[in-house]
Amino acid sequence: TSDHFRAEHQVDADAGFDELTERCVRQIMALGPFGFGNPAPLFHCTGAEVAGPAKALKDGKHLNVPVRHNCRLLFCKAWNFGGRATLFQPGKKLDLLFQIEDDPSSRKRGYGWWCLSLKDARRTE
Repeated sequence: TSDHFRAEHQVDADAGFDELTERCVRQIMALGPFGFGNPAPLFHCTGAEVAGPAKALKDGKHLNVPVRHNCRLLFCKAWNFGGRATLFQPGKKLDLLFQIEDDPSSRKRGYGWWCLSLKDARRTE
């Protein structure tokens, strides 16, 4: 079955977008550097709403998705999700697995210094 091919993830914590304050994100990033032997924490949230159309990046291979959860809007980088773009329809509710990453390109353009990096997503049941 398709479940045999589904990746398994070890979630570190549930986190609503309202909990991701500047202080909280700085504390999470202070646990780094992340890499082999020290993976970045993996977070889960349920019922996040796609808040607008996903923007294709890098020839459609990657997406930038506006997502709202607990009254907070964040843009999520969805690396290699281009083939799953139909999942991110505005108004749809999703369960998300994500990590927090430094985002130098956004910082250069005057936006926040961090972003959410999606690791998996599925429609909320």
